[in-house]
Amino acid sequence: MKRLKLNHLNLTVDDVIAARAFLETYFGLECIGSRSDGFAALMDEDGLVLTLMNGKT
Repeated sequence: MKRLKLNHLNLTVDDVIAARAFLETYFGLECIGSRSDGFAALMDEDGLVLTLMNGKT
């Protein structure tokens, strides 16, 4: 069976800055773009793009 590759994932979080810091520190992701404290895009060395969006209303 052929394995699928996950290349993009979007997470809604309460604190984008804290989630970004956690993912950079413990998973080695690199921030490739952000907008204030409501959005961040991170990438790993395999090309996975993980976006974080503020979920607070």
